Amino acid sequence: MSYGSLLGRENGAVLPGVNENGEVNDVLVTADRVNNRAIIVRRRDALDDYLYDASFIKLRNISLSYSPPASFYNKLGFVKGGSISLVGRNLLILMSHSPGIDPENNLYPGNSQGVESSALPPTRSIGVNVNLKF
Repeated sequence: MSYGSLLGRENGAVLPGVNENGEVNDVLVTADRVNNRAIIVRRRDALDDYLYDASFIKLRNISLSYSPPASFYNKLGFVKGGSISLVGRNLLILMSHSPGIDPENNLYPGNSQGVESSALPPTRSIGVNVNLKF
């Protein structure tokens, strides 16, 4: 439910636009007819209540690695090198104009990103990688 869908629920609404004569619209859609959203949709090119700017900034992947110096491996003898890393995926959305929606979520194939209808969001994961060279 969007705040924009509250339009006209109590007293009806005069929707923006012009009539067939090119004059400013002055037709009142009564409250009982506003509850039929199909009337509102027909009066507008798109249901703007549910259209959002889909631009976003997301911290999708991050990795922090440490490689000990060669002297550390010389003490071990059998290990020639290595590193340890802390990794994270889908950690957070830094900026989004779509309230409560992950802009990368995709329910349908094709050009329909951001359409959500009981689709699961991308999972957040954190892990550790250990890389050893023998």
